[in-house]
Amino acid sequence: FGYGCGYGYDFGYGYGYGYGYVCPTPSPTPTSPPVILPSGPVVTGVSPTSGTTGGGTTVTITGTGFTGATAVKFGTVAAASFTVNSDSSITAVSPAEASATVDVTVTTANGTSAASAADQFTFTGGAYHAMAPSRLLDTRNSGQRLAAGGSLNLTVTGGNVPSNASAVVLNVTATNTVAPGFLTVYPAGVTRPLASNLNWAAGQTVPNLVVVGVGTNGQVTLYSNSPTDVVVDIEGYYSSSTGPAGTFFPLTPARITDTRPASGQPNAGGTLGAGSTIDVQVTGAGGVPLTGVAAVAINATVTGNTKPSFLTAYPTGTARPLASNLNWVGGQVVPNRVIVPVGTGGKVTFYNLQGSTDLVIDVNGYFADSTSATSGFTYTSLTPARILDTRLATAVGAGGTLVVTVAGQGGGHRADSPESGRGQTRLNRQSGCLQPHRVD
Repeated sequence: FGYGCGYGYDFGYGYGYGYGYVCPTPSPTPTSPPVILPSGPVVTGVSPTSGTTGGGTTVTITGTGFTGATAVKFGTVAAASFTVNSDSSITAVSPAEASATVDVTVTTANGTSAASAADQFTFTGGAYHAMAPSRLLDTRNSGQRLAAGGSLNLTVTGGNVPSNASAVVLNVTATNTVAPGFLTVYPAGVTRPLASNLNWAAGQTVPNLVVVGVGTNGQVTLYSNSPTDVVVDIEGYYSSSTGPAGTFFPLTPARITDTRPASGQPNAGGTLGAGSTIDVQVTGAGGVPLTGVAAVAINATVTGNTKPSFLTAYPTGTARPLASNLNWVGGQVVPNRVIVPVGTGGKVTFYNLQGSTDLVIDVNGYFADSTSATSGFTYTSLTPARILDTRLATAVGAGGTLVVTVAGQGGGHRADSPESGRGQTRLNRQSGCLQPHRVD
């Protein structure tokens, strides 16, 4: 505070007195050093940058801040598995996902990496790679006969099938059956689905073509609810690819061979005898183009046979492989789907072991080779899922028609996708045969 007074005279003398106190300047308050929080993870690259929709691609993720990672996602789907190698590297296995380009993100306690162009991964549908058929398993020789409720894991990758194959095409045959049963084939490592690939009565030998996703350790699982031997031949596989090679072009089913004498079709009267073969022209027939074709998808049916036997389909001009596509006992009518590479002159050869049999061939699509001017559809594998069982609904009567919605069922494509047409398939029953075709 301060006080002062003063007076003076006009002759210039003055006197004054005052008292005051000045407060000291306060010392500055000590300040703490700034707190620097750990930064969140950053993804700067992924390699490879694409994989098949079936998943299973091993991807290396590079960046920073990966220590303690709790999650890795491809888009909104968690990686099938991942391993933190270091603060700057993660190895992850891609999950199954629809065709799309997605961001790969890493999550730690410090947050989730921001999306960027550097973290993008593209899921592509698989293209088909046709192979000469070869035998993978014959439990009659390996001692692995399946007991009731038994299963075994079969390695399908290795050799000519790469580790990144998303699915394989197998011809599976159940034989030496002793009771009614069914066989389910599915990717190893997943829960066995409510589905079947083969069904039989006691004593029957039954084949079927199976397309199945590749599971854990490059394996598929075979399960049987009844004692049986199993024979497995590999026909080809699906994996990522660029360009038209291996893409599929569906066709309206068309008959291109019928050896029954009065059929009026190509090869009429060409019944196969014991140990004989027949070459069937597939390019330029039934909608299959003359060029740009690697393999064809056909339905082969044997009828009018006289002895137990088997049929093998293989590219014309190559050695007959140890494999079979159809098996039967005398007097049976047996069909099966066959995917087979095209051989010399655009032909496929069919071999019959013993007795005689007539052969009916319907073509329903083809796979392009690298010279094709256009690309077709790619393949996305799914874990098998049941979408229809008329035992629980209404059976298809003689001459009846049943329209089945397949789009969006069991993990399938939406109804507006080209692979699904309108998302429906019509089943026509005529004289004991069932004919499925796409609804347009």
